[in-house]
Amino acid sequence: MTGLQTYDDSALAPSSKDELRQRSPLHHATSAETAELLIRKGAVVNAKDRRGKTPLFVAIENNRHSVVEVLLAHGAEPNIMSRESPLYYGTCPLHHATSAETAELLIAKGTEVNAKDERGKTPLFVAIENNRHSVVDVLLSHGADPNVTHKDVRSPLFVATERGHNSVVDVLLAHGADPNGSLGKYPLHQAQSLETAVLLLKKGAILNSSFQESVLYKKLFTNEKALSSILSAYKSRTGNLDGRNAEGNTLLHLCCEWGNEVVLKCILNEGTRHDLRNNEGKTACEVAIAKGYVHIAAQFPHYFPSVLNSTESRLKQEFEILNEIGEGCYGKVYKVKKKTDGKEYALKCVTISGDSEKMQRSLREVRAAMQLGGDHIVKCYDAWIEVAEDDEKVGLLVNIIMGLGHIITIKGFRRNNDIV
Repeated sequence: MTGLQTYDDSALAPSSKDELRQRSPLHHATSAETAELLIRKGAVVNAKDRRGKTPLFVAIENNRHSVVEVLLAHGAEPNIMSRESPLYYGTCPLHHATSAETAELLIAKGTEVNAKDERGKTPLFVAIENNRHSVVDVLLSHGADPNVTHKDVRSPLFVATERGHNSVVDVLLAHGADPNGSLGKYPLHQAQSLETAVLLLKKGAILNSSFQESVLYKKLFTNEKALSSILSAYKSRTGNLDGRNAEGNTLLHLCCEWGNEVVLKCILNEGTRHDLRNNEGKTACEVAIAKGYVHIAAQFPHYFPSVLNSTESRLKQEFEILNEIGEGCYGKVYKVKKKTDGKEYALKCVTISGDSEKMQRSLREVRAAMQLGGDHIVKCYDAWIEVAEDDEKVGLLVNIIMGLGHIITIKGFRRNNDIV
């Protein structure tokens, strides 16, 4: 018979290649029988190679569960950390567990479930990154912290959503993972599917301004079916769409900030409150106006009446007109100075008129013009609507909603201290 019965002491000596890596034959044991024999012959159970890896590390990495059992039975230390290197970052054996059985065995032998490597990653992070769902389940059931963060402040939930592991997202949330992450690392922004987004929203994920830059924004907010699912998930927590984020913004505020007319109309149809103010004291409509989204502001009921009932001109209140710069597309451009701080701006006044449909079209055209890029255009600072003071139209103010002139005043285009 060959195999174990034919080994002599020389066969147990390390090879020259192993000497370079400082590995013993026990590091290479592929069966329980071999491991048992080597240990009986005096192999050191916790011998380290030059990277600080013990035979237990190697057995776990190669999914040799029977060898792991033998090593642990003979006193292998489950909490020894490897040396930091480009590949191992000072990890412990549990970081490398590839099966639920191995993870259970290590934990039963006293390994630290929340041990961190040099990057601050716990075994839970590594299991999620490597799509080891069964290991994730074991770790969480034994007290792994679902809200621990590593050096770049990402949480396990952030990593799971980023990797598209929907089932892991579900189990993390069930074990108390914070759906909003920490320090600006929002799991919702990394969601790869509608299903994941709905899971997060139902558990309390909050939409904020930067969601517009996320992977799912265009998919979710341009698809009617997806949008319906998102709004239902959002409502499931409070029964309405008026919940606020840290900035005091409701979903209505955010849609006005994003300039998303499709979503805005859906939300308005849900009966959301229009009078809620964010931390800056602005209603959703006022946010739209400040962003220059006049076509968005025009979607609010009673918006035009409120504009027309105003007897004060914001232009005259806040600015001093210095001179006319010239004629631009859609209207004249003036050089103005703000009375409060003396800063100068270019200001364009655009007169629109016509029936309701024509006015809406004009508002969209004005918005499109404002979005045009150019070397001399920095950004739009503000925008608002007020009644035109043309003497020929003053007597017809009561009918102005039917098509008489307004002035859309667009303040903006300032570069350093130069007027463009």
